[in-house]
Amino acid sequence: EARFRKEKDAKTIREKILLEMKDKFHLANYPNRIECFDNSSISGTSIVSTLVAFTDGVKDSSRYRKYKIKTVTEGDDYAAMHESLERRYRRGKDENDLPDLLVVDGGKGHLNIALKVLSDLDIASIDVIGLAKEEGRHDKGATSEQVFLPNIKDPILLKRTSPLLFLLQQIRDEAHRTAITFHRKLRTKKTIKSILDEISGIGPAKRKLLLKHFGSVKKILEAKEEDLQAVPGLSKANIKTLLEFIASKSE
Repeated sequence: EARFRKEKDAKTIREKILLEMKDKFHLANYPNRIECFDNSSISGTSIVSTLVAFTDGVKDSSRYRKYKIKTVTEGDDYAAMHESLERRYRRGKDENDLPDLLVVDGGKGHLNIALKVLSDLDIASIDVIGLAKEEGRHDKGATSEQVFLPNIKDPILLKRTSPLLFLLQQIRDEAHRTAITFHRKLRTKKTIKSILDEISGIGPAKRKLLLKHFGSVKKILEAKEEDLQAVPGLSKANIKTLLEFIASKSE
């Protein structure tokens, strides 16, 4: 009973925040389904974009999406965002699966990219806002957040104590965390691939076998002869090649 009441109270509070969001940002829809994008690239290499989703003010990880950016190589954040938004909402339109509100991490520029993509796809049903940290204010200590709205010149500043600000930051931080995690995973995959690619005479199937058996490149590089003999499907020549490779790596 108490737990149910607590959950019901939390739901009521979330509804109140979402209603405030609708009013304050002049949204056409009640923001039941919110999506937020973030791009991540380390020094311009392999840019990724992730989408996080919140339903009824709570994260909805079954709706998260990850995009490897194909058309942009160097750190052009706008172009990367254009690609991921275009891919998501072209498909969303086809499948009749669109959110009520799109939050883009960034100011006017990012907001305009999102509006252009939706306009090009002829989607008019999604509200869009841009969320950016307030730059260059050193007088107040912590920076405030600015919310940019379409067709309105000045951003809305939210009080630091505002529950609405807290929800928006939670959404943005989740998008950021997801993008960084995805990027890190891809980078690790790349590194693993390149180390194992250096072993001549060991094909893709055997590499897969080794990874499956040892669980990591680190473990493969620590393997002794008897460890390698325990791997099914490795020939004597394979083992010799691997031992020479391991020895060369440990020098």
